[in-house]
Amino acid sequence: MKNHMSLSSLVLTACLFAAGCSSSTETTPGGSTNGSTHPAGLSVPKMIDFGTVQVGSSMDTTIVYRDTGSVALAITGQSIAPEVFTTPDSLTFSIPGGSSRSVRFHFMPSDANDYYGYDSIRTDAKTSDGRPVSVIVTLHGKGIATPPPPPPGITQPGLGSIFIFADSGSSVPDTERIVAQHLNQFGKSDVTSYAAGSLTRYAKYEINGDWSVYEDNRESGLWDGFARKSLWKTYPIGSQATNTYTVFDSSYSNAQGLIQGTLTEKYQYIQTEELAVAGVAVHCILIRYTMTQSVTNDNWQEVRTLWYAPALGWVVRDEGHYTNITTNQQSYSFRMLKSFILK
Repeated sequence: MKNHMSLSSLVLTACLFAAGCSSSTETTPGGSTNGSTHPAGLSVPKMIDFGTVQVGSSMDTTIVYRDTGSVALAITGQSIAPEVFTTPDSLTFSIPGGSSRSVRFHFMPSDANDYYGYDSIRTDAKTSDGRPVSVIVTLHGKGIATPPPPPPGITQPGLGSIFIFADSGSSVPDTERIVAQHLNQFGKSDVTSYAAGSLTRYAKYEINGDWSVYEDNRESGLWDGFARKSLWKTYPIGSQATNTYTVFDSSYSNAQGLIQGTLTEKYQYIQTEELAVAGVAVHCILIRYTMTQSVTNDNWQEVRTLWYAPALGWVVRDEGHYTNITTNQQSYSFRMLKSFILK
């Protein structure tokens, strides 16, 4: 905001000694000429920018009011709005000629919004027609939502955390990395995004300690995308419940695909267990995963045990068997956390 003043007693120059605050100013000559009857000059910032502040937190800065003239200048009042901007200091005071006074300003956002406000400063200086001289300083700050705390006993890994796994089916380590947090995705808030190879996946740390992951039907490969659901699946870490999901049902498809039948998944709390992870003993919660598939005359069942480490906020071991119920053909898979960087 620009304030164009043709008043000799008003000198708008930067006196803001705080990081991130604007120092853009305009200046008019001080003294008692050009229609002003007060031989004093006021130097203040044109704008205060508090930057980005989480809702519930605050940011403080100090403004220096400087009298650039030869006699005392009285600040006769100030109006500050909106209410997210305040000062604990007096709004009226006198500044001796050539001296300065510091005033503290406070920004505390009440919502996740972009706030613009003002501080209207009134002085005892008068224009030649008797009007009081005033200055307006623009105030700006942005409030952002406060992320909820992680559930008790659960660590929510920070941005840039890396988990590297050894996989029984591959000689190349499998890496998962946290790439974004506090997202609004697929009907949930405060979602964590992580890269798993070339795929981007999503996880949610539930308030009751459960851990939810999102499965997108676009990852379904040969499965009929019309019949395979995209949905959140919840590991019952905190609730110790049993959660069952119908992932695929050919009856959902409007256009009949090549695959007919159903596929269900069950996640069940089992017990707790200590496990050595990267050479360190870690407390884990065991979840039993059971997948039952009955499609196109081909019946399979997969039973896996998942070790979830609350201290890491991640599944650190995954072991199980995949069995063809019709032919009794069986395959084994194993995945173990080899190393990690927790941020």
